[in-house]
Amino acid sequence: MPSVEITYEHPGVVSGFQAPVFVCWWRKAPALPFAKEMIDTFVEKATSTPGGIIFLVITSTENGIPDRAAADVLTKGTRLAEKHILAHGFVIEGTGIKAGAIRTSVKTIQSLARVVFPWTIASTVDEAALWITKKTGFISEPEAHALIANIKEMRASRK
Repeated sequence: MPSVEITYEHPGVVSGFQAPVFVCWWRKAPALPFAKEMIDTFVEKATSTPGGIIFLVITSTENGIPDRAAADVLTKGTRLAEKHILAHGFVIEGTGIKAGAIRTSVKTIQSLARVVFPWTIASTVDEAALWITKKTGFISEPEAHALIANIKEMRASRK
């Protein structure tokens, strides 16, 4: 599996594509201009990728939440591409009670959103990628392991 092709990069967010997976790594809380650039890139990739796309978002409990305008842009963009999304993995890294409570809250919100694609809220990239493999079959286990390694490499090169 080839490496992750960087599609947008800013100090607050890095996005990349490794067919059929679009990766969004929020390094800081999403702010409007960066959310717009990232989601526009995502929608373009999602609507132009034959067979659909897997959306993998990585963030941390330390990043905070997007402001209202950024959240609206991200929601609208995801809805625009919804019929092209095969699966969604939302990784909220962190340990302890705070991280668990945040993941539980996001799971509740996601359940209420009633999206049409399978999704998971995970604590690690490994957990999300392997869930996508086991629950959906859209990527194989060797592809998931290659993706995990490529994401680690992408993140390590941008510390």
